[in-house]
Amino acid sequence: MTLDDIEGVLVVGAGSMGSQIAMQAALHGYRVTLNDLTTELLEQAMKGNREQLARRVAKGQMTRAQMDEAVARIRLETDLDRAARDADLYYLLEEGVAAFPFKLADFSGLDIGYNARLETYQVTGDPKDAPPKALEARVTRGQLGRKTGKGFYDWSTTPPTPTTD
Repeated sequence: MTLDDIEGVLVVGAGSMGSQIAMQAALHGYRVTLNDLTTELLEQAMKGNREQLARRVAKGQMTRAQMDEAVARIRLETDLDRAARDADLYYLLEEGVAAFPFKLADFSGLDIGYNARLETYQVTGDPKDAPPKALEARVTRGQLGRKTGKGFYDWSTTPPTPTTD
């Protein structure tokens, strides 16, 4: 896939960074789905985007029509499965970069990551390739991430909270 093949962009997380990525993608002609846990969070993000775009219009940096077209390209969705249907490119954002690998692992399934690391370790025999103990423990307990409700995050809470076990 090349950039020319991308039509739909999914941004998971409508905080400051996520809302800006969604806005920039829409300004560049992409169809964007912005996903977060509540309608209120999504509406707050779009309110901020509209205000920022209105300032650009007031300064003559873009036209009102360009603003309206960009805003129209952004669809708000609280259901992640529906949000992901038409996406060619995904962004997952929350709590800064540090949370990204763990939340992404929970989204894809901890068993998937565990099995990939285990297979690599079995081929190489290098201890650096072995699955981390924290990952192995969660998989052994059946805590596979979002699909089971618990992994590195507890998905029964809104917003999901990091687990400590």
